[in-house]
Amino acid sequence: MGDDEIMVLADEISLPKAVKNVLSNALTHGTSPICVGVVDVGKIWVLDARLGPSDDVLAQIGANFERFAASKGTIAGLGVSIVNAVTEAFHGSMNIGQVDDTFRITISLPILTVKDET
Repeated sequence: MGDDEIMVLADEISLPKAVKNVLSNALTHGTSPICVGVVDVGKIWVLDARLGPSDDVLAQIGANFERFAASKGTIAGLGVSIVNAVTEAFHGSMNIGQVDDTFRITISLPILTVKDET
């Protein structure tokens, strides 16, 4: 696809808020380096150099106002629950987990196909 634009099912308010929440979460709770990427199949990901929380905590992440011991902030989980709500509202998904020796959150949204009207 290269330089071709990819359009996903989202809106100009919700998608930036979701991405901001994932990046803010990495900056608050993660370990440098923090990387952000976009894959041309409707996926936006943020990863950091930590292994992330335990499987028990991972199962709870996304519940509103969920706190966990590894959290450096006062409330962890609210931002992720917003991300989850945004992805679900647009028939997408959010994946959280370890990838190799990093912690990664991926937002996946359906790609829109625009029919040529000429």
